[in-house]
Amino acid sequence: MRGGRRPMPRGWPGPARGYSTYLQAPQEWRGTTVQVCGMWPFSAGTGSPMVGVPIGRNILSGATMCCDPISWFMRAKLISNPSVFVLGKPGLGKALDVETLIPTPDGLRRMADLQPGDFVFGADGLPTAIVAVSEVMTDRECWELTFSSGETIVADAEHLWVTETVEDRRRAWVERNVPRKRLPAGTDTDLATVGAARTRLGAEAISVRDLTRNDQRARTPEKAPVTTARLASSLVAGGEANHAVRVIPGLVLREAKLALDPYVLGAWLGDGHSAGPRLTTMDQGIVERIRAAGIECEPATGHLLYQLTIPGTYRQKGVGFTAVLRQLGVLGDKHIPTSYLRASDRQRRELLAGLLDTDGTVSPAGGQVQYTSTCRRLAEDVLELIASLGYRPTLREGRAMLAGRDCGPKWTVGFTTTDEVFGLERKHVVHAERTIGNPARTARRYVVAARKVASRPVRCIQVANPDGLYLAGRTFITTHNSTIIRRMALGLAGYGVMPLVLGDLKPDYKDLVVALGGQVIELGRGRGHLNVLDPGESRRAALRLTGSARQAIQADAHGRRSTMVSALISIMRSAPPTDREETILDEALKVLDERHEGTPVLRDLLQVVQEAPDRVRDVALDRGSMDRYRQITEGLEASLIGLVGGGRLGEIFSEQTDQPMKMDRPVVFDVSNIDDSETNLQAAVMLACWSYGFGAVAVSQALADAGLEPRRHYFVILDELWRVLRAGRGLVDRVDALTRLNRQRGVGMAMISHTMSDLLALEHSEDRMKAKGFVERSGMVICGGLPRAEMENLTAVVPLSGEEQNMLIGWQDPPAWDPATGEEAAPPGRGNFLVKVGGRPGIPVHVGLTSVEREINDTNKLWKTGADGRPLKVEIADDGTEEVVEEYTFDDPAMTALPPPDPTTRVVAKTGVDD
Repeated sequence: MRGGRRPMPRGWPGPARGYSTYLQAPQEWRGTTVQVCGMWPFSAGTGSPMVGVPIGRNILSGATMCCDPISWFMRAKLISNPSVFVLGKPGLGKALDVETLIPTPDGLRRMADLQPGDFVFGADGLPTAIVAVSEVMTDRECWELTFSSGETIVADAEHLWVTETVEDRRRAWVERNVPRKRLPAGTDTDLATVGAARTRLGAEAISVRDLTRNDQRARTPEKAPVTTARLASSLVAGGEANHAVRVIPGLVLREAKLALDPYVLGAWLGDGHSAGPRLTTMDQGIVERIRAAGIECEPATGHLLYQLTIPGTYRQKGVGFTAVLRQLGVLGDKHIPTSYLRASDRQRRELLAGLLDTDGTVSPAGGQVQYTSTCRRLAEDVLELIASLGYRPTLREGRAMLAGRDCGPKWTVGFTTTDEVFGLERKHVVHAERTIGNPARTARRYVVAARKVASRPVRCIQVANPDGLYLAGRTFITTHNSTIIRRMALGLAGYGVMPLVLGDLKPDYKDLVVALGGQVIELGRGRGHLNVLDPGESRRAALRLTGSARQAIQADAHGRRSTMVSALISIMRSAPPTDREETILDEALKVLDERHEGTPVLRDLLQVVQEAPDRVRDVALDRGSMDRYRQITEGLEASLIGLVGGGRLGEIFSEQTDQPMKMDRPVVFDVSNIDDSETNLQAAVMLACWSYGFGAVAVSQALADAGLEPRRHYFVILDELWRVLRAGRGLVDRVDALTRLNRQRGVGMAMISHTMSDLLALEHSEDRMKAKGFVERSGMVICGGLPRAEMENLTAVVPLSGEEQNMLIGWQDPPAWDPATGEEAAPPGRGNFLVKVGGRPGIPVHVGLTSVEREINDTNKLWKTGADGRPLKVEIADDGTEEVVEEYTFDDPAMTALPPPDPTTRVVAKTGVDD
């Protein structure tokens, strides 16, 4: 205003009687994060909060987006608790021919017949739920792929496959076989390395060569799926089949109730008479195995003929061997019933042994196991049976010849393995003598041909598995988001908040924690132990505390140990322990703490249960009868024996903790050495890491409250949440109990899964509702690209506008072709996330990896600090050369609030990110 006057509607009149309507844009203002916090009401209007870690650019406005759950809770009061739930899924595979056979727990079904709620098999061999199906689509470009097993699958051009190429296999061979270059012994480098190792390793023996060699092997990059069209265009490389699909480890199924012993059925299918309970064989070993299974096998009238009878059913109608064959539907129609094809691994191997003992041979050239039948249906069933056990079978048709006479067609199923698959000792010996070959090659199916075919009706399904993979075809062919959290963890480390990664499966966070000077704890078979009864720092902390604080820390440690033992039993059984068993465990732990000196292990807990002290017997309600007590605790005792005896969960939890967790630095539990096929072991180890880590955090908080230790802030990351929740019934309650922390004490938490379907695919409704609550209670929810079928589940928990839903759906689309290069462009959703807080509009943000972050993720070699460990500011010239222009210190007040970085520089340090 001029002199209190307002401008005219068209602006101020100018000297030439014109009007000035131009308003000069304000100058750009730059300040620290703390300074900008005071501008929150204004910056909020742009949809780009300026509080916390700079994670990327707002996709809509281009403004810098700052976000992390601790800053938004403690400083800006924007969210109700310092937790974040991350959902994001890579692009889904597209469509298969509607006639494609899809393996399900109920047998093979057509793609066209599958519906949401049905179960198929994931790439890990475990059943996984179908959460959505598409409409049948026509007029799509279709290709027919032929695999080395002889099977063909028709898919549309955009269908996704996860394959290994010639380059992938060459790289893997180099990593296994090329010797490592090492420095000469006796140099200054040797001496320095040995001195550092002596300090770090103590008395542990290690060679100088292992310490001083340079590892030249490159890290294998993460595999990205390829489309059918891309696969067809790169079918051959270097004169050999380029693309290969991994053979599954085998279907993971429960023991089935079978009407007839599987070995007996296999032997009858091979050498039995189709019309009745008779068998022709010259092998007494087969006769003895049948008798050992409880079936009478007595010589009958005829050469090498035996009569099969179920004991006690002679001359009884409807209950004999013939009646069982009729009930299975194989009388007069030899095939393998679905109940046997979907039985447990042990039962299917028994069935295969019966088939191979009768009609199986071993090829003189290479030792290939072969099964031959003149019944095509039976041969195809045997092909499916062998594939379900994790082998790579082939099916060939030939002519059956007898004394030069053509007796019609025959079908031969062949596969190569060193496993013991025969029941007869003589065949087993021959197999062991003749078997040669390359196990790595037989672990893959190669795509040997691809041809474009006429368009067919196609359809796609979405499964609950986070990797989006499921099995297709009779031989089980595999067909087809933590970036933002790593950025938050890195930025929060600059604020003095220590990342705790309680279970890294890939590993995604190991390099980052190492670069931050943190602790890496390796766990796995033969790679370390974690004692779930170890109270950790709780015992020493209790001695330093008094009164209610001591009682609280002791009660917390006891509760966590009790919860963890119950969780391990739940994973072992796939069902939770009973209320009585939990009461017995709770009391046995109290007795153990009073009796045992030092740190107990599970073996000690088992001993208390077996010794049956009076207090434990009282809570078991044995009514004074030791026999009744033994009966009550028999199941509990068996489960504990399984935990300490090296069963499915190995010996990881049976010994003392090898590497105690340090609370004054970032920590990552590296569990990447556990194979993906060992799903129960993965879940158990991750749950144990969570229990151990949260227990240590609780101790740190209690000591800080008492003024005995400095206040430390932590950012706890729980990745792959779905793996633990799906390991057994009731584990949602265990996770909830283990992860509770006082939100007022500066502990942030990130829980990461792929889709809401991961949580809603749990078997029991009460578990689904509780898992859903993890998302509902989170302070913020961050979503990556998600399919359209996921929107109904997600919007039931997180309110999303139609525009926001379309944005998420677009991000999960596969990459398009770049016309300029002829190659695939970057996927449209790479690095894009939508930040949601309650009912507020979502903030779309793009997270681009900085050069420093790429260096960490790629090699972990180029993280630069000064000699004293302080971060360096490096200026990058146009020619790529670097010059140190400044040295930061962690005590510098400027480092507690990261300013917007200068685009011509980058911070290369434990605390910095570049733009």
